[in-house]
Amino acid sequence: MKLLAMHGDRGWQFYVGVSLFYGTSEEGKKPSQGIELLSAAARRGEINAMRELGSIYSSVAELKNSDLAYQWFFLASHGDREVLSILTKDLETLISAEHRDELQKHAQDLLNNR
Repeated sequence: MKLLAMHGDRGWQFYVGVSLFYGTSEEGKKPSQGIELLSAAARRGEINAMRELGSIYSSVAELKNSDLAYQWFFLASHGDREVLSILTKDLETLISAEHRDELQKHAQDLLNNR
């Protein structure tokens, strides 16, 4: 599994990334490695990884970053306003409408930032 993830299989990157982040793998909890694999999977188009990163950045205290959470949720929704509204319901009170527009414009940078 980990070998497939390390060689760029986005599905395995998601699976191993979640396992490492939450500590359900044989290797135990390795959050930074988990984030790296989830980010790699998301950059390769893995919607589940995008959604997971949005959840992590919106709810894990030591990583909380509303801007990153919103941007990953935006990418996961493919711009579908209804889906985005569901995913970002808790963030919308923290981020102004103008700032949300700006974050949407810059969300693509997350996919290109390698």
